[in-house]
Formats: sequence, structure tokens, C-alpha cells
Amino acid sequence: MDEKDQTEIYDLYESVGWIAYTKNPDRLWQAFANSQYMTEKNNQGEIVALIRGVTDQATVVLIQDLLVHPDYQRKGLGKKLMQRALAEIKSYGQLQIEVLTDDEETTVSFYKSLGFRSVNDAGMISLIQDTRY
Repeated sequence: MDEKDQTEIYDLYESVGWIAYTKNPDRLWQAFANSQYMTEKNNQGEIVALIRGVTDQATVVLIQDLLVHPDYQRKGLGKKLMQRALAEIKSYGQLQIEVLTDDEETTVSFYKSLGFRSVNDAGMISLIQDTRY
């Protein structure tokens, strides 16, 4: 990742209000170094959307981040990026694809439209120990 991409990615996180990530840029770049990600660029070649996942590259992948700049939201970029990522993930034969997201109706509906379902509907539970705060 070059400096231009870093600046644009940092600005993208800021634009959607995910400042927990931008408080410590070194940690953000460490996260990217240990993740897989894809981006979408506008006509000027600027990064306006990204998806980032963490995987063992054999059985499971966690889609950690899906961000679309506010100026480009509701235009299908997030869906396009997610479909690209899902196609690549499935081509590797991953057995389980997980998403952690906010419990908001529009967000949940978005992921359900792409074939995701609540872990509760699958007879499972998801637990988290959040140490950010």
C-alpha cells in the first residue's frame, strides 16, 4: 500500500465516523498488513469504498470492514464490492463467512440481501469481548 492509498483509506474511515480506527494510524496499518482487502475507486482514481477481511485462508473469513464514502453511498458500490469479495472468498473454498455489523435495520437488510443470516437463525450465538474502551 503506497502513501496515497494510506491517506485515502484513512480519510475514508474518518468520513464514515470510524474514528476508533484513526486514533492510532500505526495500528490501522498493522491491521491492513494482516488482512486482505479490496477497494473501489471513483473516476479520478480515489479510493471511495473498501472491504477488509481476516481469514485463516482455509475454513473461515470474517468480513471486518465495509466502508463507502458518504458521497458514494446508496449507489450500489457497497453491494458491488461485497459481491466481488464473496466471489473471491468462495473461489478459495471457505466454509464460513462471517460479518460483524451494527444492529440497524438498513445494515442488516443489506447483508441479508446478499445471503447472510443471523447466527441466531442458524442455531448459534456469537459472543464478543470488546476491549476498545
